[in-house]
Amino acid sequence: MDDHYFFSTYIFKPNKNKVKKIETESSEVRKVVASIKFIKSQYRHIIITQRRLDLFMSSIATVMQLKGKAIETGPFVEYIVYSTNHIDALLRLSVILTNQLINKNEGIDLTLLFQNEGDKPVMEKEVYKKCFDLRIINEELQSKLFNLYNERNKVIHRYIITDIRTEDIFKIALSYEKIYGEIDKLMLEIERKQIKEQVGSWSKTGKNGLTESEKEILYTKIRDKHGKLPKEI
Repeated sequence: MDDHYFFSTYIFKPNKNKVKKIETESSEVRKVVASIKFIKSQYRHIIITQRRLDLFMSSIATVMQLKGKAIETGPFVEYIVYSTNHIDALLRLSVILTNQLINKNEGIDLTLLFQNEGDKPVMEKEVYKKCFDLRIINEELQSKLFNLYNERNKVIHRYIITDIRTEDIFKIALSYEKIYGEIDKLMLEIERKQIKEQVGSWSKTGKNGLTESEKEILYTKIRDKHGKLPKEI
């Protein structure tokens, strides 16, 4: 296809006792081969961007799962780390969706979704500023985010050299949960606005909940994000 050649081989050792297994596997191979898509060069950026958004969203789902486990088992340092990631991700997404509303398109800034080796990072504080400049968050919420950023760094980097106590870690975790609630409401408003105005990545959703098939796909993506672990999370 367009000077590109695809070659697929399925190898098995003939064995009467494994006929059913071979039939099942060869059927799966055919499904996989049939699902291969060749993307022309002019459309590859669009596909790559959508793929990154999909990975970004499934990673958010993974973090939500890890937050739940951290609450169950009690290491609130873990909860703070995952909450930091979760809030940062939601704010990045809010910037993308808000810019879509402003520009009346489905444009996505990949620098907010993905950081490859060697890429210049878009840091948390820069994301806070972008949100403030776009009026996604007000001055009070921005101040809360900066304060939590400083307190989080004491937990992660300066537990030994400051007067922070272990009991303070629990209080910081609670503060993260409260601020997450505020940001989640802001995100919901932006999503509803996209659906109402029929603009942006969320404009075509307009539905609540996932089907069983969609849930299974999401669980598969979450397992993939975890990678190979000695036991399932």
